[in-house]
Amino acid sequence: MNDSNYSVILRNLSSDYYYGHIDFNEYRIQRKIILDKIDEELNGVSIVDSQLGENDDNEDFLKTVSYFQNTDINT
Repeated sequence: MNDSNYSVILRNLSSDYYYGHIDFNEYRIQRKIILDKIDEELNGVSIVDSQLGENDDNEDFLKTVSYFQNTDINT
């Protein structure tokens, strides 16, 4: 999909919210889906894949912190 199509979709979505056809929560959910799709198309990485990678990094970091917390240099 090209940029102008995404622009039209976002414009229609904001118009629907403005005129009260959808509530704020539905607007935010739909906007996130559209923006995630734009991000995936432009960057080539899906949001689900990038979130899984972040969780792995956080888990390794927490394991490292846990390991060093349990070692005492002074003893």
